[in-house]
Amino acid sequence: MYNTAKILIILLLIVGCGKEEKNIKLISPLDNLKLTNNSIYISSNDIKIDSLNEIEAFIKIKQFKFIATNNGIYVLENNKITKQYSFHFKNHNLELLSVKFRPNSNNSKLLFITSTGQSSPALLSQIDLNTLNIDWINEYSKQIESANYSNNSNLIAIGTGYNKNKESSKHYSSLFLIESTNGKFLDYFRQGESVKKIKFSDNDQLLYSVLDWPHVYTYIWSINEKEKIIGSYGKDSTPYYDISTIDEQTFISIGKNGISKWNLSNEDKYELLYDKYINAGNKIFKFKNTEEYILIDYFKGTSKNPSIKYLNSDFKLTYSTELKNNVTNIVKSEFIFNGIDRDNNSIIAFDIEKRAVTLNLKIDSLIVKTTANNGYN
Repeated sequence: MYNTAKILIILLLIVGCGKEEKNIKLISPLDNLKLTNNSIYISSNDIKIDSLNEIEAFIKIKQFKFIATNNGIYVLENNKITKQYSFHFKNHNLELLSVKFRPNSNNSKLLFITSTGQSSPALLSQIDLNTLNIDWINEYSKQIESANYSNNSNLIAIGTGYNKNKESSKHYSSLFLIESTNGKFLDYFRQGESVKKIKFSDNDQLLYSVLDWPHVYTYIWSINEKEKIIGSYGKDSTPYYDISTIDEQTFISIGKNGISKWNLSNEDKYELLYDKYINAGNKIFKFKNTEEYILIDYFKGTSKNPSIKYLNSDFKLTYSTELKNNVTNIVKSEFIFNGIDRDNNSIIAFDIEKRAVTLNLKIDSLIVKTTANNGYN
């Protein structure tokens, strides 16, 4: 009996790790999305600081530092707190698990995404970086795995986990678009698998979707033809974690076996460029002005200090430095990597050009009470 069950599990995993079932019935995820200006989960109010403990995320843009904690998001200018967006998840018996920051390409808008668990509400909201007002708030009834701006900042692509409609055998699409100006739902792609990472092509005509376990392929979609997949790319059931483009015809993905190069015109055309083990927490970034790629490498595990590895256009290692802190939730803004060190309750900034940490600050020392306006504005 045990052996039979074991064989069935193995067969299910093999099927799950293959290419997506094409006959799956998908429906719009709009049922799970609520656009609101009066969320019960967040408000902007007079600053009421309990403490700046349990940091979840950090990013520095222009003169502002944005620090997310369990209590809310705090905006600092000259190390003084000038704005606060308070979270109210605890009032609804929910626990905040994570916050992710995503700036747009010209640093005029900042997206933040919260998680309170797989079957609990998530917030997707945009802050105007000129006024510090919240432009709009979307409440999604499920987990949001990834979100990203188009390069022209007009669109936001959203990737979710695998979700089934309880009232039918149909599944909700796990990949859809909203307008960045007003947060309104636009359309969805015919994809149902859980998403790990999404990225627009440089010309915003394509959308890359890295699937999450147990699906190990990367799907590529046309922005203008959402019912037709351009291709699915993967090799030997290898899991992949992040993606970057080379040009309009080729892209790279980082996975367990290293950095792989793919050609859009041929799903089977595959080249391993960097033959090193890569951890699931690793990230890769491309810098157009230098044609360099930078790999955030948690080579000792995601609970240990990462290395920052510089790779040239041939993906040869040119420089590497190991950070002294266990920096997590790393996000790029301009030429800075921003992250947090939960162990020391610190915010960290790494200057990519200087190749050095330029900010390592315990946030307990930043508690300076000031007054903000009531309401979202």
